[in-house]
Amino acid sequence: MEIDYSSDLLTYVCYCDYERLEKLIYSDDFKEKYDRKLINLALDVSICSAIAWTDRGWCDSVIHIFNEFGEKSLKCIDVWKKYLGKERLKKPNYHKKYSRMMYCHDDFGGDSYEEDKEVNLRFGVREIDINLYFYVCFFDFKKVKELLDNGANPEAEFYLDEDLRSIDDISGPIDRVMDEVGFLGNQLLHFYFEEYVNDREQKVRAYDSLVYQLISWGAHTDMYNLLTDKDNHKDYL
Repeated sequence: MEIDYSSDLLTYVCYCDYERLEKLIYSDDFKEKYDRKLINLALDVSICSAIAWTDRGWCDSVIHIFNEFGEKSLKCIDVWKKYLGKERLKKPNYHKKYSRMMYCHDDFGGDSYEEDKEVNLRFGVREIDINLYFYVCFFDFKKVKELLDNGANPEAEFYLDEDLRSIDDISGPIDRVMDEVGFLGNQLLHFYFEEYVNDREQKVRAYDSLVYQLISWGAHTDMYNLLTDKDNHKDYL
């Protein structure tokens, strides 16, 4: 069944409208109207939104938007917990479920991974650090945490080729992930949420790019949190 990205369900979770979300999921025809695939997607959007909107590393000019949607996103999480009868919600497997839809630009790895790895080893980059970068790109949280526990350096510098050019002028996994958190967050703020905040009367609907950008934003924010504070990182909300 094709996903209806403009549905009420996805629109409510994308814009963290917890009151309408709660009313909708307790309606008599909710399970008849929405299949399991769409419900799971909506749940993942809520989880990723809560991860991203509760990040407090943004500038003062947009902090009021983060304050509003941070609070509303957590209320959406409470709605889902109550509905599902769970105290905790497991974060999605980002790569397995959404790898084709997630923004994840990178010049390192891919089809030329072995060649890139050989170049970096030759110039003194540790194999454990190369592996960390690789698994960060694939959002393998379990493997990333394991490598960090074994001493991998999330700030190690990598090189694209023999000319020793850094990858897109990004020095390591932390900077790479942080750069994409910033890109995605600014895209969403300027193209979706600032307009919505400034004009509450407009009739907004979700669509595919909004849905997957929110998931990607949450996934990158979650990975950044793991790289910078692994001891307090959880795989659930």
